[in-house]
Amino acid sequence: MKSYHVLFVGLGIVGIIIFYVIWNIGLLKPIVIEQVQIPEQQIIFKKYQGAYQNAGPLFEQVEKLLAEKKIICSQTFGRYYDNPNEIEPERTRADIGCIFNEKIILPLSTELQTETVLSYTALAGKFEGAPWLTAFKVYKALKKESYQRNIMLDDAAPVFETYEKIENGFRTTVYFKIKSI
Repeated sequence: MKSYHVLFVGLGIVGIIIFYVIWNIGLLKPIVIEQVQIPEQQIIFKKYQGAYQNAGPLFEQVEKLLAEKKIICSQTFGRYYDNPNEIEPERTRADIGCIFNEKIILPLSTELQTETVLSYTALAGKFEGAPWLTAFKVYKALKKESYQRNIMLDDAAPVFETYEKIENGFRTTVYFKIKSI
């Protein structure tokens, strides 16, 4: 076999591997954007300060603490207060926890906090790719869509992200609060 045949076969294999990786992490998956009304919900969470990419273990901690109290977490969330492009990652703040549609009473002696989030209107982007791609792909798409629809986003409000396990991975939904006029 001639050397250029080996080169073409090698490049073909590398191309297939790259496409497979890109597809599996969701880089080519679409973002579904819609304006939604978020109902009043109760959240149970732990506060976090530090680089957002290091918050992962907190999700498991919250779910474990709730499971010890016989409370099942059906949907996890992150509420992110700071833009890591504007603030040092070690100083960024978030709340990590679970969302409930019904009132949950926690014992007084708990590491967790509870809050009722009032209903609001949001621009939501659903994405079924790797959760770590969300900040790069979904945030940009939501900002662009808000501009195209002439929607004013409330930049002072934290960004809400929800996470659902689905058949082939995760679905992340990002909610940008729409500014009331």
